[in-house]
Amino acid sequence: TYSGRLDALAHFTPAPLKTTIQIRPSELILNDTIWNVHPATVEIDSGKVHVHDFAVNHNERHLHVNGTLSNSPEDTLRLDLNRINIGYVFDIADLGINFCGEATGPAYATSLLSDPYMQTDLFVKNLGINDGIIGDANLHGEWHNKVQGLLLDAHIREGEQARTHVNGYVYPIKPTSSLDLQIDAHQTNLKFIHYYINSITPDFSGRATGHVHLYGKFQALT
Repeated sequence: TYSGRLDALAHFTPAPLKTTIQIRPSELILNDTIWNVHPATVEIDSGKVHVHDFAVNHNERHLHVNGTLSNSPEDTLRLDLNRINIGYVFDIADLGINFCGEATGPAYATSLLSDPYMQTDLFVKNLGINDGIIGDANLHGEWHNKVQGLLLDAHIREGEQARTHVNGYVYPIKPTSSLDLQIDAHQTNLKFIHYYINSITPDFSGRATGHVHLYGKFQALT
């Protein structure tokens, strides 16, 4: 379930037009979990959007947002994540593939109103694909607007048992949503593959060492 109400009060100043939005304490429901929205201010002025101390949390999990949205590469919006489930994003996008894991770290975005560029360096606890846990990941990501794709470079460890390196692109925008990933595996858990062959076998498990090229539209990966 995804629902809730965001309480806010807007104040308009004419000549030149400026809008100030005061966000009040409220609640959102994400995947049946209540998240608290804290007081924050958003200012819209001269083609720029300034975000001051926007924050939501559920216990120790939180997302903080500060910075400026504009056409300029000199203006930056910063997001700070602590144990945010990345599955929320993929559930909302409904891409036909399920990523999971708790992400902690910063993300930065510039030129969001013209030619957006985003970059992040995250630690993802228990990164998984389609209910198959691969391990803990140190993940670098960049949004490349020209190709409408998210470049990923992830080094993943499952304790001392397995190591995996994933590099490539995820293209999340429909109708061409797809991925193109190069995977170097060392005793990597293959549980995530069962999602694509469950019509053939009711169960599938195992580990693999070697190189895998996973590519195609989310509904028809090979």
